[in-house]
Amino acid sequence: LRMGTTGLMAQAFGARDGAELSSTPLRAICMALVLGIAMLMLQWPMKTLVLWIMPASEQVEELALIYFSIRIWGAPALLVHFVVLGTLFGLQQMRWALAVSVLLNLCNVGLDLLFVVGFGWGVEGVAAATVISEWLAAITGLALMARALRDAGALKPSRARLFRPDRLMALFHVSANLIIRSFFVQLPFFTFTVLSAGFGDRVLAANAVLMQLFFIMSYGLDSLAHSAESLTGHAFGARDRPQLRAAARYTLLWSLAVALATAVAYALLGGVLIDTLTTLPEVQETARVYLPWVAVIPLAAVVAFHLDGVFIGTTRTAELRNSMFLAAV
Repeated sequence: LRMGTTGLMAQAFGARDGAELSSTPLRAICMALVLGIAMLMLQWPMKTLVLWIMPASEQVEELALIYFSIRIWGAPALLVHFVVLGTLFGLQQMRWALAVSVLLNLCNVGLDLLFVVGFGWGVEGVAAATVISEWLAAITGLALMARALRDAGALKPSRARLFRPDRLMALFHVSANLIIRSFFVQLPFFTFTVLSAGFGDRVLAANAVLMQLFFIMSYGLDSLAHSAESLTGHAFGARDRPQLRAAARYTLLWSLAVALATAVAYALLGGVLIDTLTTLPEVQETARVYLPWVAVIPLAAVVAFHLDGVFIGTTRTAELRNSMFLAAV
């Protein structure tokens, strides 16, 4: 929903297609709401399946069930939020996308402190804070998205245009390939967590800490990948070949610089970051053993992140799907 919308919106923006600028996010929002409602209806089998696939200690499973049962009610809002971000990225409105993301996270942090530290609600407070933040971000984001669409020259679409079979098929084609792509992206992470749980709570906790370092790295590389999505998609929609090459080249150079800086930072300061993320000595010790792997990941991952952005922006999702399948294998 986020990535597919970005590519299609960027291309419509580059082609100056006012009707498609408004139709694309509306189609994606309809899809988001259908998926979100389906997740709510299927929450019990989903919950049972996850605990069957990924067994953990009785305490961890109990807390996971509590968290899941509350957090699932934010699913429709979170999916709409993804559409909002995709639309704003495609329109190159990065500041407004940043504003929505900052609102989501600051609200989440503030409510976490209130519910967990203030009210003592524990994992229930963490889940409730996230759900409330997701709905607030979705509603605020929709308002900002509507303003951005007006500024971009979006036209009110007719019902026939909105549900044009060829455009719906294009959205489903892009989305289906991206779902498969995302499945193969997430599969190694899921397998990693399952295997970690099998080694006990200490290894599971250490790997969770190291994964936070990976996610911090991914935020830096993803920012350039998002830029590549927007800029290459705009050039692709405008059929501007020199601009397409320039967008791909410059975002790659900046991605390499960010990856190198991150690798050096982790090599020098990784231990400090681990100590910041956990105060448990045994978890700190276990995480430090595997820190060198985290330090080299940015250099190994940088081109994959960059090409992900280029292929999403140009909606070459079939090739992206196939390459992610090979990577997962």
